[in-house]
Amino acid sequence: MNSPDVRLVINQTICTNRRFVSGSFVLSKEYRAFRKLVCEAASSVRLHCIRDGLWEIRIASYWPRLRHFDIKTACADVDAPVKAVLDALQYANVIDDDMRFVQVLATKHYDKQNPRIEIEMRRVQ
Repeated sequence: MNSPDVRLVINQTICTNRRFVSGSFVLSKEYRAFRKLVCEAASSVRLHCIRDGLWEIRIASYWPRLRHFDIKTACADVDAPVKAVLDALQYANVIDDDMRFVQVLATKHYDKQNPRIEIEMRRVQ
């Protein structure tokens, strides 16, 4: 991905945006906190809502724990935060509809001292 048009760093990791409780889906407490952080990050860089074009997004998650297989790897699945991030960006008015994303690149990393999610977006059309 070339230089991003939009870059946000959220100082929290997230795996999912909802959980099943008593026969229905509800937003988890962790996701509501994450969504608030996305709103604050977008506000701090004074983003205006994206309402046109097609975009690609890079989501790099930095997890505080390792899993030990034959090699060491960050604990969560690489796609764990994708849907939560896309939904949070739409909720925070960064983008009017997450269907504008035509390409998603998700990576995972280990960083015990600074768990976070880095989001980079670039217009492709």
